[in-house]
Amino acid sequence: MSEIALEGLARPVLASYLSALGVFRAVASQLDAGATLRFDRDLPVLEVPSLANTDELLDWVWTSYEPSPIASPWNSGAGFFGKSKAVDCADGEKRNGVELVLASSDARLSRFRGVLELEQTTIAQTGYPDALDKVDLLRFLRGRLPDAALDWLDAVVVLEGDEPGYIGLLGTGGNDGRLDLGNNFMLRLASLLPFEGNLLERSHAGDERSRALLAACLLGARAEGLDVDSAGQFAPASRAAPNGSSGRSSFVSKKLSNPWTFIWALEGSLWFGGASTRRLGSHGRARAAFPFHADRVAAGFGTASDIESGRVELWLPQWELPATSAELAAYFGEARAQVGRRRASSGLDYARAIGALAELRGALRFQRYSILERAGQSQIAVSVGSYAAGAAPARMELLRSIDGWLRSYDRLRSAKNAPPRYAEAYRRFETAVMGLARADEPERMVELLASLGSMERELARAPELVASEGALRRVRPLRLESTGWLDGCLDVSVELRLAVALASIDSRRPLGPLRAYLEGSSRTPWKDPRVRNAATLGVVDLATELLDRRLLERHEIDASDRAAAAPAGGLYGAGLSDLAAFIAERTRDPLLESLVWAAAALDRDSLREAVRGAERPEGEALGWLDLPRYLAPIREVVAGVRFPLRSARDEMPTGDADAPVEPAAFRLLRAGRANDALLRALHRLRVSGIETLPMGVERRPRRSETARVTAALAFPLSRSAHWHLASSFVARPDRASSTQETSP
Repeated sequence: MSEIALEGLARPVLASYLSALGVFRAVASQLDAGATLRFDRDLPVLEVPSLANTDELLDWVWTSYEPSPIASPWNSGAGFFGKSKAVDCADGEKRNGVELVLASSDARLSRFRGVLELEQTTIAQTGYPDALDKVDLLRFLRGRLPDAALDWLDAVVVLEGDEPGYIGLLGTGGNDGRLDLGNNFMLRLASLLPFEGNLLERSHAGDERSRALLAACLLGARAEGLDVDSAGQFAPASRAAPNGSSGRSSFVSKKLSNPWTFIWALEGSLWFGGASTRRLGSHGRARAAFPFHADRVAAGFGTASDIESGRVELWLPQWELPATSAELAAYFGEARAQVGRRRASSGLDYARAIGALAELRGALRFQRYSILERAGQSQIAVSVGSYAAGAAPARMELLRSIDGWLRSYDRLRSAKNAPPRYAEAYRRFETAVMGLARADEPERMVELLASLGSMERELARAPELVASEGALRRVRPLRLESTGWLDGCLDVSVELRLAVALASIDSRRPLGPLRAYLEGSSRTPWKDPRVRNAATLGVVDLATELLDRRLLERHEIDASDRAAAAPAGGLYGAGLSDLAAFIAERTRDPLLESLVWAAAALDRDSLREAVRGAERPEGEALGWLDLPRYLAPIREVVAGVRFPLRSARDEMPTGDADAPVEPAAFRLLRAGRANDALLRALHRLRVSGIETLPMGVERRPRRSETARVTAALAFPLSRSAHWHLASSFVARPDRASSTQETSP
């Protein structure tokens, strides 16, 4: 058995992938049915039992390869009617591809000639295109053509009611703009192969050049004399450079390609026979479904743009175990990718399906190509990433629990009155999913959570729009009910730790959870001009408004219930280092804002379980040194949590005192009066029996600093952080034990 590494096709280019499939298809169907194909990353490896070496493969192609009958008689440039591309022949005449193949007498082209003659007869009998429309011609051909010709017809088009469905891979019916693929296929066959009756002028040097190009195409050998022609969308680099034709020395703008790559790419496209199927889980009409084709998603690569036109994208499998022709035919025929119970239809669905499964029918990696309109109106297939199957199975499975919410949001962003920011938030989600599908990294999961938070925020920003869209009123608030959303993520993101701390605020009555303040309730209706829509606030204003509201609500309840109401207490406390980073503006506020909305959607029980035992970053104990000194006393009189007492000897907590609460200190600080706020807090602490060090604001802080310090008061703190703050201003904490003894 000969194992042939097709090194000339080991590139992430669509033409290379299709060419590998094309060579394998020809070898398996015409030379050796036992041949197999596999991929070593991007390198296709062909195994042919009947071949001893690569030279025998090249000899077989040169002497015995029978081209598949690829022609598109329904196109005006295909060579059957109208104008089509033609080349000069040895007798001085110009002929197109159909005429060249029909004029040949080589036995290798006998099947091809029979198909062309039948198609010519059909065109003449039906009077197409004057007396017959394209759909009727396609139906007529579908019933008359032999099986060998149906491979091309099925790969190009699916008859879908009154309108044909075209595969994005092969343009609109087997053409790429003005480039008719079938006619160019025949022209290049005539230029490459020395078949009998070939009307093109040939020479020994020309044949040697053709063989050298074949070796270069398949084996990566060096060769000169590339064609000044284009391989179309299959190989974007073969196109002329845009604006490259000015000046006499603009040689770099020429179109250069290996003609064999075009031949094999079209042969490989025959694996993509479409089928009119009813998508699983859909109650709509049947639609064209081509293998590994998906609706284009403008996300997941650096040049992605919403305003860029494009047809579809391809998710092409690469498998590591040798596959026979029969196995590959079954695989491409099924081309199954599932997202839960529904069939994958978009690039986002494919990313989720591939990232969640350990393998997809044996394929361990998928190469993604997006077919975009660039360089004028040219369609090109751009390689936009490689995705390993099972890159993030556990995290991708989490999305299944919110599938209904995601579909509702997708419909809403497409509504007539939806503002562009809805689509921007959804594009951020798509980008995050694409990134996570490529690598299971906590940082990518943080981005995914942030994207969900930004989408939820947009829903809250304009609730009247949701209500105005009829059936879209069923878009309920986002709910994340698994501890897996935070697995491994708290360690890598200060913004996420702060967001989770804010989301964990004490929800015991009469105070509510964070969500009640974000999304609105009967207690905080947005139509009330005194209440600001939380979705319009930045994180600094949001945290400040949140604490102000909670202090006000605490004041309005009965005195007997106030002890249980902690305006700045919570299940999970932020660390002092994180708080210092927030005050010093070292956090990414837009990311933090989105994560606050995502964290608010976490189920309370799941949140409690996820943060239990969460480790703190190294150096956390020294975080209080980076904080403004005046923050500590003010924080202790607005938090509403038990005040820590410690022994002067071992400096460890020995008990708690009832927390003094002084909202006036918070409001003075919010007004920018930091020194007055500090004095008010110290006074309140001393009245409560807690001896404090003499303190003052050494310098007048900037307004931006006091604004962030005020917002920082809203974040719950960890027990150790709470103790470090108290120890920074308590003078003789051991004397405060009397407060503990007399406290109820």
